[in-house]
Amino acid sequence: MDWLSDIIQDWLYDVLKGSADGFFEALTGLTTNVADLTDVNPETFNAGLFTTIKNISDVAIVPVASLILCYLMTIHFIKIVQDRNTYKDMTFMPVFKWILTTTIGIILVTKTYDIVLAIFDVVSWILEQTGTVLADTDTNMNLQDSLTTLVEGVDKTDMGTVFNLIVQLTLCKFLVMIVATLCKVLMYFRIISILVYSSAGAIPMSTLMDPGQNSVGQNYVKTLAALGLQGFFVMIIIAIFQVLIADLAANPAESVSDLIWGTVMYVIALCMGLFSTKKVADVMVGAH
Repeated sequence: MDWLSDIIQDWLYDVLKGSADGFFEALTGLTTNVADLTDVNPETFNAGLFTTIKNISDVAIVPVASLILCYLMTIHFIKIVQDRNTYKDMTFMPVFKWILTTTIGIILVTKTYDIVLAIFDVVSWILEQTGTVLADTDTNMNLQDSLTTLVEGVDKTDMGTVFNLIVQLTLCKFLVMIVATLCKVLMYFRIISILVYSSAGAIPMSTLMDPGQNSVGQNYVKTLAALGLQGFFVMIIIAIFQVLIADLAANPAESVSDLIWGTVMYVIALCMGLFSTKKVADVMVGAH
């Protein structure tokens, strides 16, 4: 029966090494893919999709926004007249201000997409500068060599330990794949949110020049800024994650379990951090 035991030992040990091979591939791809999805400009992300949404906005949203602007400015003019009680008390200055605010309102409604692109151009510059600094930071995320070394040190005659490690590696790899998928879903959801907010932006922009309703337009601009600034916080969290992984690589774990579960802990923390970036960005710009 020794020959059968040797065959099982060799087979289990081969399975263990196979489970360890490529364990951190999803991890490396995760940080790269998430970082690539942070700088999302509605115009450059997908030119065809951007054109379609812009055309829909021009045809369906801008006319409605123009009616809203017309209604708000008419009500505003009536209030100006009422405040003066009679036309004899009326001066040119309130009328001039009304004409000026109405003109600015028309420009905001018709140039909403240009304003949106300007906001994300500023965000792109911030992300570009941040990426330049992070690129100069030397972070060694190579944990595969450490894992391979630890696996080679496992006693293959201890089949219970080998089988236990196989289960742990399989479970951890599955968890890392799930978290990596969630992180990518979050970033794609941000992209969709940016496109959706951009599509109907003319309506909240039509309220910006009305003293009574301008909070709607102000919150819209703040929300757009928060969506853009979210990319900055994503890059900061990725930088923190890379440093933590680099520390893990610089200080090798004593066992396979310590290494893989330590990695899973950091990956879950990364996912939780990414999901909190929108809330942090909202707080920073005062969006609600």
